[in-house]
Amino acid sequence: MKYSVFTIMNSSYFYFGKIFIDSLFKKIDIDKIDNVFIGDTGLTDEHRKYLSSFDKVILVDTKYNIQESVLWDSNWLDNVSSKTETLYKLILMYDLPIIMIDVDSMFVRNFDEFINLDYDVQVAKRDSKSNVNVENHPVPYIGSFVSINNNQGGKLFLRNWIDRINTIPNIPKESRALSQICLENKPFYKIGDLLVREISSYADRKYLEEFDTRIVHFKSRGKFKSGSDEDFIDRTIGRGYLEEIKEYIDVQGYISQ
Repeated sequence: MKYSVFTIMNSSYFYFGKIFIDSLFKKIDIDKIDNVFIGDTGLTDEHRKYLSSFDKVILVDTKYNIQESVLWDSNWLDNVSSKTETLYKLILMYDLPIIMIDVDSMFVRNFDEFINLDYDVQVAKRDSKSNVNVENHPVPYIGSFVSINNNQGGKLFLRNWIDRINTIPNIPKESRALSQICLENKPFYKIGDLLVREISSYADRKYLEEFDTRIVHFKSRGKFKSGSDEDFIDRTIGRGYLEEIKEYIDVQGYISQ
């Protein structure tokens, strides 16, 4: 089975983006990948050139040009909403599965064994082992990993998700709307759960082997301005991933901070 990967990226997140693309091509069997779609929400020419140097990468124009954002401000929300809108356009034009993965992610090893075409959609779900009380969590599903596997059911699911995002008054909107749609479990599409700790873990480095994690998600902890050096350090080195990210970027300037 072949699949495609999709994310969005702007230049204020390029250090995350470089880890994303470099680890993808280093750790994942690229022969199994059709395309790597990157939604451009504000990349510089230099960054576009770097990304385009990778085989199978397709840069996708969006209507957004976001140079910086603060967690949950209007730019951040625009950036997030562009993900589902662009993904919907892609599933109308390209073969499935197409897997949407947050750009602040690092690939550890192959994950395609988790993709099950018996499901129209597969979504990362928090679990108790990730130190989350899932039964009472208002947002049990998280949009950091969403695989659209089949056209008809997947298209309907994604359309419903986009429409629901637009009705959510509170932030964060994306995963909140996603959780509502998944929990409703309508018969029009079949949804498969994937454990966050295995497929898109935002836990500290010390849990990597225990959780058998395939993709690390450097999820924001909301402590610093998005795109700042402090934010990058907290989300990567602060979680214990110094040695891993050294494979992909020069960390000298960050270690001393």
